[in-house]
Amino acid sequence: MKYNQATRFAAAAIATMVFCVLTYTSISTVLASDDFKVGDQVEATVSGLLNVESSYEPCVVTEVLSNGYRLKCSGIEYVVQKAWVRPGRNVAAAQPAVDKPLAPEILKNDEPVGCDFAPPGPKVVNTARFSADVVRRKLYDNYQVGIRVGGVDSPLKVGVSFETVKLGASFVNTANIWGQRINDAAPVGATIYKVNSKHIVCEEYRNDTLRRQVESNYACFKNRDGEWACGLDGVPKITQLKN
Repeated sequence: MKYNQATRFAAAAIATMVFCVLTYTSISTVLASDDFKVGDQVEATVSGLLNVESSYEPCVVTEVLSNGYRLKCSGIEYVVQKAWVRPGRNVAAAQPAVDKPLAPEILKNDEPVGCDFAPPGPKVVNTARFSADVVRRKLYDNYQVGIRVGGVDSPLKVGVSFETVKLGASFVNTANIWGQRINDAAPVGATIYKVNSKHIVCEEYRNDTLRRQVESNYACFKNRDGEWACGLDGVPKITQLKN
């Protein structure tokens, strides 16, 4: 009888251990297979100690790589394998590296847009907060660079009329251990705002006025001098329009 009880006890213990191992393996597999996106607040073991609970710390995903993630944990950037990252349990403890998206601003004109050569608002000062007004004026300023007074092939005036302006999410520009930045034009630590704009560009020449519709994504940020700048972020879609 004692032998049978011991046998049953040992069998039960072994079954319990097997169940725990299978459960742990199942959980680990699920956690490892989770696909996170930029801005997700997670927990990660930057040392790869998967079985040591104290090695996990709150982090934020700043970039999704082919075989892992770039994270920001307590102000320090790491590149880790996907299996080292799991969903965050204490979201409040994570330090977000990605700002909340600004409320989208969409300006729509039902009528065909003509030529307007007046600036869309005053010049942008360094202390201005990011907004659609900043985007419109900075894109307008970009086109003014092409003006050449007295030039034969250069426009005499350039106007920009905006059809839609959409403000997207933002993120903090970081650099990897080789010094490569997410956005090469912006300094490290700058907040980069994603924008989509659809507008009409009018170029007035001596004998003609040319019009084209431009739709493109832009990245806006403060440069090293603290000035607002908005540059192309991708290939623009350009459609020539009839006068």
